[in-house]
Amino acid sequence: MFEKLIKSHAYVFVVLGLGIILGVVGGGYVSYKNITAHPFIDINHNFSDQADLIVNLRDLKNSLTAINAGLPPNSMSLYLEYLNTGSNTSINKDLKIWPASIAKLPLAIVIMKKVENGDLRLGDLVAITDADRDNRSGNLYQTISGVSFSIDQLLSSLLVDSDNTAQHMLLRQINVNDMQDLISQTGLDELADAQGKVSAKQFTGFLRVLFESSYLQIGNSEKILKLLSQSTFKDFLSQGIPDTVTFAHKYGEDDPTKTYIDSGIVYLPSRPYMLTVMLQGMAARHAESIANYLSILQPVLRCSAITQQ
Repeated sequence: MFEKLIKSHAYVFVVLGLGIILGVVGGGYVSYKNITAHPFIDINHNFSDQADLIVNLRDLKNSLTAINAGLPPNSMSLYLEYLNTGSNTSINKDLKIWPASIAKLPLAIVIMKKVENGDLRLGDLVAITDADRDNRSGNLYQTISGVSFSIDQLLSSLLVDSDNTAQHMLLRQINVNDMQDLISQTGLDELADAQGKVSAKQFTGFLRVLFESSYLQIGNSEKILKLLSQSTFKDFLSQGIPDTVTFAHKYGEDDPTKTYIDSGIVYLPSRPYMLTVMLQGMAARHAESIANYLSILQPVLRCSAITQQ
């Protein structure tokens, strides 16, 4: 009896197993058939709705041009690019502006690369010194000297809270060659000028490097983007993005130069895009009002008003 029961269950499992295998193989055949039906076309077309492959940004470009026309010359550098098509639009894309706190993003990438190479470990402890303290952003400056934080904790403070003290502590872990390797290996040799200023288009390259995981291992790129998505800064460009849409971004501001920047990836389902906006030479209130208007434009990207023509 027991033996018959085992045999009957074995039969069921065999049937179920064959069904699963046939289903997988059949599904794979359908996908393979669809792919091979158009061997000269980008394979991604087999997994995307044609309506999501936006290439015409003319209306958006016109709106951005109108905004820029109302600003003093060389006040704004903006770059937007859809990640699934590469279609893009820009305003003063090569204008160099002081990067402020967005410089913390390439620092995080370099630190993670040193972890990959075995030069650092996420669990390594770094003790805070008096020279590290910087009260302009973040809360770690309140820590007494000698207290240690792990590299992992410092990365979180750096990207989530934009902590300046964490930035100083991590800068002590790298050298100029580490940063140069990042720049040369990612093709961003024209990133900065002699004063360290960067353009919206060039800086957006760091977002692409992370999204495509072309410099770091995929898990480490994912880690950095996840931390960026947890940013405590919810103003500026974040205002135009619904809470249901993930925005992995880095914000930066510098009062002496009156610079305000937001750069990140908007994970719009089926239409993810990168956006970097850099404003300079204006009061914070004015920059915020411009950001509010840009936030209003962002919903346009989510509708079908801008379609292929």
